[in-house]
Amino acid sequence: MVLTEVRKNFKDAMIPFSNLAIDETLLLWKGRLSFKKYIKRATEHKDPLEDILGKSGVIVKDLMKPYINKGYSLFTENFYTSPQLVMYLHKRKTNTFGSVRKKSKRYANH
Repeated sequence: MVLTEVRKNFKDAMIPFSNLAIDETLLLWKGRLSFKKYIKRATEHKDPLEDILGKSGVIVKDLMKPYINKGYSLFTENFYTSPQLVMYLHKRKTNTFGSVRKKSKRYANH
């Protein structure tokens, strides 16, 4: 398919700088549209790391997969930042910088 070839060519040509960023703008927009779009959802099993990293951490893990163990630095906003994610990436030679909410419920037990 032509689109598959175009995507492959762009991916092969794109070499990101050493600093990468993920922020909330990648989240699903929940506003209203005048049309509907149906997206097939994968019926895969839950990622085993979800219990450790949380859903947002698994999103980061999946997005960063091509850049792990290559010395990249990731900048995140507080939605994605967690001590567990930072430790996971650090063990895989990926620096992480991000803000954390002081009173976040996500870290109350950690």
